[in-house]
Amino acid sequence: MQCLGPVIIVCALTGCWAHDYIFVHENRTWVEAQRYCRENYSDLATVWSEWDLWELCAEELNCTGAWIGLNNQQRNRIRKWHWSQVGQEYTERPLRWRSEKTSDQQEKMENCVSIHSDLSLSLQSCCSTQQFICYDDRSNISEVIHRSMTWSEALHFCRQMSVDLLSGWSQLLDPVLKDKIQAHEDSSWWVGLFRDPWTWSNLTSSFRHWHHQHGFMCGNASFTDGQCARVGPKGTWTTANCTEKNPFICYNPKPLKLTLVRQNLTWEEASAYCAHNHSRLLSITSRGQQTQAEQAARQAHSEAVWLGAHYTCLLDLWLWSNGEFMVFKQWSKPEEESQCGQAAAMGRGGKWVKKDQEKRYNFICVQ
Repeated sequence: MQCLGPVIIVCALTGCWAHDYIFVHENRTWVEAQRYCRENYSDLATVWSEWDLWELCAEELNCTGAWIGLNNQQRNRIRKWHWSQVGQEYTERPLRWRSEKTSDQQEKMENCVSIHSDLSLSLQSCCSTQQFICYDDRSNISEVIHRSMTWSEALHFCRQMSVDLLSGWSQLLDPVLKDKIQAHEDSSWWVGLFRDPWTWSNLTSSFRHWHHQHGFMCGNASFTDGQCARVGPKGTWTTANCTEKNPFICYNPKPLKLTLVRQNLTWEEASAYCAHNHSRLLSITSRGQQTQAEQAARQAHSEAVWLGAHYTCLLDLWLWSNGEFMVFKQWSKPEEESQCGQAAAMGRGGKWVKKDQEKRYNFICVQ
């Protein structure tokens, strides 16, 4: 290998840039399918975004009824809070609720949140119908939709327009949105906040794509009805008893080559260098990528190496340089508040740290 100046190429480092979904046409219980996928691939299929939905099942395959990695087999069945928009992490905020938000009594099937014209929030049955608010994170514009739908139908409506239900506290408290909804007295709208007891096999995603009433425990549905998820009509998901035997979908990471650049640049300079000479700064979306990045970081000549994530104040979230939201995280101090002008770097121990973009570090490009 010929090296030029301070740049050193690190070869044979592979990670997980995307995911290969493998349809296995053997009937197994969910637990048996999980074991098979972990022994032969990586895990049962996890879906992180709308883009993954297109890859989950090829058009020529009939995947209806196939297990995926989503399940609610946890014994305590505690419902956790999520935002529907990928990358928005739920945190507690002292807002005004019309109903007791923290109640988790099993007989109460109110799991989706609406905002009222007086700016209060309330829990509703996800299968009741009301108007809703879509949000475009690219233009930072909220649109009030005056059509009554269930929460799941509203979510599908927004996503068909390449947007999402309104997600994130900063978007919810936007002054422009306040003016829009306060103009309609005694009205309420779905937003993207919900709670459920479902988790993925690899514990890394909050993405949901339920068919109608499935998954949200509507009406008299029991917490024990259908504890595992499978592919349903038109690619949506339905629930079934985990002991049923069905075909299933595994996933496996696709390999990539990483390049460690032993040159100290600012985050913007490093990003431009990678874009010009390779593809982009490294985005980490899985444990496999994290492991490979750690190998590269240990060979760096600086205390940390730049990764491809930066904090955007406008949206109040972290974005990767390839445009994806940050779902997988390895922050050394997750409670530390994010600041404008920060980017993500990896220390030699593998944990991520929030650094001012003007600092100078080595960095990792992806081919």
